[in-house]
Amino acid sequence: MHRGSMITTILILALLAGCGPQATLAPTTTPAPTTTPAPTKTVATTATATPTPTTATATATATPTATPEPALMLAVVAAESGDAVAGARAELTDATEGEIALEAAADDEGAMTLSGLDTGTYTLTVAAEGYLDAVRPVTYTGSSLEERIELVATVAAPPTPAPTATPSSAAPTATPAPPTSATSTPPPPQPTPAPAAAGPLGANLLLNPGFEQGSAHWFRHGIIGAEREIKFISTNDYPFLIHSGQHAAFTLSEIVQRVEGVTPGQTYRLGAWVRLWASPGEDRTTSQPVDDIYVMVCIHPEGKTYLDGAICSGHATPYDTWQYISVDAYVNKSTIAAHLVLMRSQDVRAEAYWDDVSLSTSSVSITPTPEPAPPTRAEAAPFDGVALR
Repeated sequence: MHRGSMITTILILALLAGCGPQATLAPTTTPAPTTTPAPTKTVATTATATPTPTTATATATATPTATPEPALMLAVVAAESGDAVAGARAELTDATEGEIALEAAADDEGAMTLSGLDTGTYTLTVAAEGYLDAVRPVTYTGSSLEERIELVATVAAPPTPAPTATPSSAAPTATPAPPTSATSTPPPPQPTPAPAAAGPLGANLLLNPGFEQGSAHWFRHGIIGAEREIKFISTNDYPFLIHSGQHAAFTLSEIVQRVEGVTPGQTYRLGAWVRLWASPGEDRTTSQPVDDIYVMVCIHPEGKTYLDGAICSGHATPYDTWQYISVDAYVNKSTIAAHLVLMRSQDVRAEAYWDDVSLSTSSVSITPTPEPAPPTRAEAAPFDGVALR
């Protein structure tokens, strides 16, 4: 083939190729530029030193010993055995206002403590089941005070047996009475009751005469310490040992009250209701009388608390019954003393119960016995020397 023909053929083919449908070229996607991450900022960490705990050295400081609060400390025991009375109850009453200030109960050792008291005078009542109440005044000055309380055991009174009904026999047939005249026989005179014991006249000069305020104003002569206080019977223990009211005193020897402000030159009467009991047993309903035991009331006209110089009543022995006894005395001082006395030997068990005591002017006028005049001496004769020759 001719070289020119070949060129012509190539051109024709090229034209034919350019006249065909145009091929659509897909757009070229430009890749997104790659974001170069920002360099991470390195934060320099400063190491913080952890403080080392310091062990504190404690300096030992002596703690001051707490001072115990002042209080009234009681030890309650049985009078007969000295054993502790567990569960005893104490009541402290303000002697001025009559209100209960404190209450407490004893532990198994018979001990109890009453604290937080104001200074003043109180009436202390200690009670326990099976024992007589113990009542006494207490003066609290703000300092701790220890008291030993002895309780006397009680024995319940035996019940009174009910009377046994006696079967009655058949009633006798009534015999017709003969006709009587119009004049009736007067009834027999009724017996005149015995006059009541004469008491003092005027106001009672004694304080707490019925022992309803405990042992206030009374004390046991010759006894030291807590045992100086007198003991009591209440209606909860032995009602038949109370003459009136709720309480009566019982003594083993003597109790005294001094009275001031009486009128010199007057006659005064001291009287009291008293009941006497003596027995080696515990049955207080029945005594076993013993010789050389008696009770009496005495007035000391000079206010002394001993019996020497006192004026006393007669000796009385009211075993298992109440009896009123009294004594009149002329006084020449403004202070006198009232004595309630039980006389007994130390080896005899006896108790006197006192109630409703009174002291006032008497209806009896007593003329004081004049003191004897001192002896007189005859006047000495003048010396005569001639007569001696």
